[in-house]
Amino acid sequence: MTMNNELRKKGTSIKPTLQVGKAGLTESTSAELKAQLEKKELVKVKVLSTGAEGDERKKLFEQLAASTGSELIEVRGGTALFYMPKKGRRP
Repeated sequence: MTMNNELRKKGTSIKPTLQVGKAGLTESTSAELKAQLEKKELVKVKVLSTGAEGDERKKLFEQLAASTGSELIEVRGGTALFYMPKKGRRP
């Protein structure tokens, strides 16, 4: 099983801990995701239907990954799974 498959499997059991709403992607959203990733390594983010739709969601998630230095593991509808290994630890 590849690393991404293992992370996807782990991701099924966690709930979204961050939501992106009407304001879209903000600096505080990026900062909060980065803080959560530093503690947990694997974080699920949900975009509310008022935040973005369709291809906009995927682009938003890609921007969020780029702004936090994390890896976008999976996008399912309005939910995405992000991964960032803890410092000093390799994936």
